[in-house]
Amino acid sequence: MLTNIKPKYWYIFSVSFIVLLGIALLVIEQYKNRTYEFIEKNSVLEGQIIKIKPSHGSSYIELNSGRKVLIPQSKNYKYSPSGFSEIASVGDSITKGFNNDTLYLFKSNEKYVF
Repeated sequence: MLTNIKPKYWYIFSVSFIVLLGIALLVIEQYKNRTYEFIEKNSVLEGQIIKIKPSHGSSYIELNSGRKVLIPQSKNYKYSPSGFSEIASVGDSITKGFNNDTLYLFKSNEKYVF
């Protein structure tokens, strides 16, 4: 039955399917990202990183407390690499106080300030 389909229609179907699949994946990714709390100046944050996903300089982080947070791009040019998302990894601890824009990352015996 598929042998009766003209090549023109097969290409249209293939391209349409790929576009719809791409849109569906984008919608799913956007929905998953809404479950993360955006960290701002008034946020309080403390915990150990159990999962981290860097995204264009920002970081989607899950903490051992079950909290899911989005940390926007943070850089400190005293470090190399300079970005928080480039330095942080699973097992590290993070702390941020209320009404404070400083984020502390504890990695092994080192303390990073962003």
